[in-house]
Amino acid sequence: MPPCPMPCRAPTHAFARTAALTALAIAAATAPALAERPAAPAREALSAKDRGARYGQALGASLVCPFVHLLPAAEELRPSLPGADREQFEAEAKRVALVWQKTLACDPRADINRCRVLSEKSCSEAIRELGPEGTAVNGVLEFRR
Repeated sequence: MPPCPMPCRAPTHAFARTAALTALAIAAATAPALAERPAAPAREALSAKDRGARYGQALGASLVCPFVHLLPAAEELRPSLPGADREQFEAEAKRVALVWQKTLACDPRADINRCRVLSEKSCSEAIRELGPEGTAVNGVLEFRR
């Protein structure tokens, strides 16, 4: 079978680019100042918004990523804060979880490679940030079969 001419490959590159950009959007939504953090900060040091983002990321990853499980430590991110801080936490957690839920809507019939790349990049980033040795908050997610 002869190789596909250049116009056949163009959509694949476009889908791969879209998948990469979506993965970056998820990472950007969940890691606002990651570059400045050499180690995971104490959970108490995180703002309500940051805690909400990490909680939403953990929930989303546990739904989307195979073999990724939410640990009881995730509940420690849920603050017992009154009023505006609690609302800020809930709003951010919901926003980030919705971004993750959109990855579930990826239709593999349209382009299975795009869905695979999106899922793999997002999941590996979540484990890196929230896993046992997480760079953002450690011990929230676990990879096990």
